[in-house]
Amino acid sequence: MFKNPFNKNKDKLFDKLKNNGYFLSADKTDKLSELNTIADKLYKKINNRPDKSSIDEINKDHGVDIVTSATYTTASLYKGSYELLKKINDEAEIKRVEKPSKQEEPNKEKKHALLSKEEFAKLDENVNYPDGVYYGDGFGYIDSKPIPLKVTVENSKIKNVEFVSKEVKKVVPEDKYPDAPDDGKEFIKGYNGVITLAKDGQINRLNYFLKSARDPERKVESEVKKTGQSPTLDMVNGILDSIFSKHEFGSSKQAVSDKHFDTTLPHVLGRRINYLVKIYMNEELGYKYNVDSISGATYTATGTAEAISNALKKADPNVNFTNLTIAEDNGLHWWKWNRL
Repeated sequence: MFKNPFNKNKDKLFDKLKNNGYFLSADKTDKLSELNTIADKLYKKINNRPDKSSIDEINKDHGVDIVTSATYTTASLYKGSYELLKKINDEAEIKRVEKPSKQEEPNKEKKHALLSKEEFAKLDENVNYPDGVYYGDGFGYIDSKPIPLKVTVENSKIKNVEFVSKEVKKVVPEDKYPDAPDDGKEFIKGYNGVITLAKDGQINRLNYFLKSARDPERKVESEVKKTGQSPTLDMVNGILDSIFSKHEFGSSKQAVSDKHFDTTLPHVLGRRINYLVKIYMNEELGYKYNVDSISGATYTATGTAEAISNALKKADPNVNFTNLTIAEDNGLHWWKWNRL
């Protein structure tokens, strides 16, 4: 799993939010305000070129575990989290809901509920973004190499998408292809295909479709790792049953077979699961969404769509972040906001 300083800080903050119930109760107002205090202290350190000792002081005072090398974006992360949660606390009535009994728990199929075909079709309807330049990243076939993008919006639509190679060099200085995603050659079809669809006004459907296919793939991988054993057909089918209440998909009953456990080739099993979920969405849910233009480069395409989507989240007027525009002379590390 790729871990740069910012991602480490993000993971630790999200753990803190989760462990405190995201501070969504009146008795945790002071603790929520502490996020804002930490952000302000980090911002003040920027001009003084923060070193480990100055960050250690903040960690000691506030019981956090921030690492250096991504100070500005980490400050924005704390500030953005504070602003969003404060807005929720200020404008919404927080009600404590009793945890349902086991008898009331939703069934397994509902736990992985996907949008209906009508909801999916409307994802890109009446979507307009404020004009501006927005930055975001995602990860494709190569886990350790980000796909950093600059997205330009004009007349409320995506005008241009550019790959920002200098950010790759900061994270992976030895990369042989810093000017393009992944290996810069074999998977470029997925990258270009996503940008074309994004400019055509399909980014929300595309990102949802690709991520919804990728998530069960990762879920299977995670569950297999928990067993400490090599995956077997029965094991994988059991996990798919727990997610979808089935392990055969589409009118032709497509499924995983023994041939998909070939360890001499990378991602054979993962790609098969990804493909099966797409069949499920298109045939059984009725999405009928054509992604032939990115076939053969699914992981690069998914990371590219994720990067564009992450960039556009900063343009979303419904999310009230403070300043997430980072001055050029401070360097530009990449913000990835996952909605709570």
